[in-house]
Amino acid sequence: MMAFKKSGRGQALVEFALVLPLLLVLFFAIIEFGYLFYHQYCLADGVRAGARAGSIGRDLADIRNEVIARSTLPISINDISISKPANSLKGSPFRVSASFNHRLLTPLLGKQSIVLSFNTSSPMEY
Repeated sequence: MMAFKKSGRGQALVEFALVLPLLLVLFFAIIEFGYLFYHQYCLADGVRAGARAGSIGRDLADIRNEVIARSTLPISINDISISKPANSLKGSPFRVSASFNHRLLTPLLGKQSIVLSFNTSSPMEY
């Protein structure tokens, strides 16, 4: 009979093959969530800037341009909603909301994108 030499290389290779898919999923999930949170932060920054611009009396076109410029995301004018108070009294809430279609880097389960949205209000100052 021939004696087989015991080696741990085969065992390590099998363990690596079992663990690698989990590590890759974790790695790509970290990247995807980081990218998602970055887009959410950019959208929130743009909407807050638009609400601030509206609360100091700028016109609607300037507010939309402010949201687009500050968000640094490829959003269109149709993705921005502005709600100016009817009475425009000092302290009345000026509301701005926007949405962004975030395309997933690593789409799982057939989902290609997620719609991010953010809304905020700022009290009128004039």
